[in-house]
This record gives sequence, C-alpha cells and structure tokens, in this order.
Amino acid sequence: MRYETEDGALLPNPNGCHWCGIDRQEHFQRWVPEAGLHIWAEPTADQRKSRMLARRARGLDTLAGKLPQLREDVSRCLRHVVRPLQV
Repeated sequence: MRYETEDGALLPNPNGCHWCGIDRQEHFQRWVPEAGLHIWAEPTADQRKSRMLARRARGLDTLAGKLPQLREDVSRCLRHVVRPLQV
C-alpha cells in the first residue's frame, strides 16, 4: 500500500520494494530508471526506517489537521447515545 501526501506524492510501504516501493504481493516485474526491469527486492533497514518516519510524520500532520472535525464527530455521536439514556 502506498500513502499519498498532501502534495500528491506517494509514500511507499516500509516493506515495499527496495527500488520502487511497491508491495511484494503486487510487484511481479516492474521498471524504474534506477534499476530497470526488476523483481521485488528487500528494502534496507535504513529504507524501512526512513519510510516509517515519513509515514509517521504524514500521519501526525494529517491527524493534527483533522482533530477539530474528529472532536465534533465524537461529540455528535455521544449526544445521540447519551440522549436516549436521559429520558
């Protein structure tokens, strides 16, 4: 699975291919300029770490932007649940 950032760039799965970032199950043979036609290759530990950090940073930014909406949604749900109990 690849994650899209706010600017439209794609973040690869931390365990995606070393060369292109595509998951092993979906990979088969792919072509990229750096490696040409290739089969799935295991990412390095550094690649995994940098991909996880990028995904975490994106998630935190996205979550921070959605917190006001999440609070409102939770409040609305709770009102519907609590209201019948107060009758």
